[in-house]
Amino acid sequence: MAFGKVATVLAATAIAAFMGSASAAKEVTLKVVTGTPKNLIWNRPLWNFIDRVNERGKGIVQLKYIGGPEVTPVPEQFRAVSTGIIDLHYGPNQYLQGQIPESQAFNASNRSAKDLRAAGALAEIDSIYNAKGNMRFLGYFGSGYQFLIYLKDKPKRTASGGVDLSGLKLRGTGTYKDFFDSLGAVTRTVQVAEVYTSLKRGNVDGIGWVTLAVTALSLDEFLKYRIYPTYWQGDLGMTINLDRWKSLSGEARKIIEEEAIRAEAAAHAFFVEEAKKETAKLVKAGMKDIVLEGAAAKAYLDSAYGSRWAEIAAKVGDDTAGKLRGLFLK
Repeated sequence: MAFGKVATVLAATAIAAFMGSASAAKEVTLKVVTGTPKNLIWNRPLWNFIDRVNERGKGIVQLKYIGGPEVTPVPEQFRAVSTGIIDLHYGPNQYLQGQIPESQAFNASNRSAKDLRAAGALAEIDSIYNAKGNMRFLGYFGSGYQFLIYLKDKPKRTASGGVDLSGLKLRGTGTYKDFFDSLGAVTRTVQVAEVYTSLKRGNVDGIGWVTLAVTALSLDEFLKYRIYPTYWQGDLGMTINLDRWKSLSGEARKIIEEEAIRAEAAAHAFFVEEAKKETAKLVKAGMKDIVLEGAAAKAYLDSAYGSRWAEIAAKVGDDTAGKLRGLFLK
């Protein structure tokens, strides 16, 4: 081969190697952590989101799941996002209450993710997360499932058609306390992993719980009644460290934003269907529904939502709480 041809081949090889190296260098990998263990139903929407981002983001941006609470304890996860130890987080926002009390608005909402996005509620939350948490809020995934009170035994009824839960011990968290107090019940803080044992041992008479995962955790062995209407909804969200977000290319941000919005809608539909399937399983197993109607139902819901918004107002002030309530509650 003539010297000129050799030089040309070497130059072309060098250029190709450089281009490949530049492409590889341009691709960014983000570490993803979940707030619940990997195999739980709440994480299902995340896996498809990761797959789609990684497919569209080849050579640009990739997402790598590194684990859940076993990697970073749940109470420490959002601080890790704020400081950049974790790039992207998916999970319940309840552990942000101390740092960002406005995060409770998701739980206290009764509007779908699509409606909240259209109303500007998610943009408002994003600006708050930016300022208070050094985080970008990417999407809300909890609007497809709600909460119910589940009981071992049939509850007493009031003369007005409500329920009298006086003296009953109900599993919940601090967020349930004011609502449960209004029903005469006593709140017992029990971690998810301990709920089955607490019911079995008689430590609680019932639970505040979502419309999912009762049968998966075998809680229907003890729980025989549900009180309707549903109240509150999930607070699953997706956040990313703000500095990390700003460092991404415009193309990478576009892919993540578009896929987050798509996954948000898919999550709502998924959880709605899963809640229907769960109800069918529970009814087949003998679960009975106590359905409040009219003024009794209104009083029940007023107490459930009113207690949450009062709690938010006590932490952020009436003006901020009022603005958020107008965006998040129908």
